[in-house]
Amino acid sequence: MSSSSGNGLPSRPPFVIISLVYLQEAMKIKDTQIETLKQHLEFIQKKEETGSSTEYEVLSTKVRLSNAENQKVDIETARKTSNQYCAACSDYR
Repeated sequence: MSSSSGNGLPSRPPFVIISLVYLQEAMKIKDTQIETLKQHLEFIQKKEETGSSTEYEVLSTKVRLSNAENQKVDIETARKTSNQYCAACSDYR
């Protein structure tokens, strides 16, 4: 258990540290997912050029890629918020 900083805020709440670790791992996973979707999009676009794929498949992949990129922004925002909270706890020591 972390000690209190005297102002009621713990010096480094365990849930913030756990959240930061989780968010770092989530970012790695999301980066991998985005890279895989980009590769898949290139593949599907080449298939479309030869008539082996439909425009729907291309658009569907683009939507999945866009969703993953938006989720990455959400993770980055959550990570920044957690970092700021952690820094605020440290400032009050």
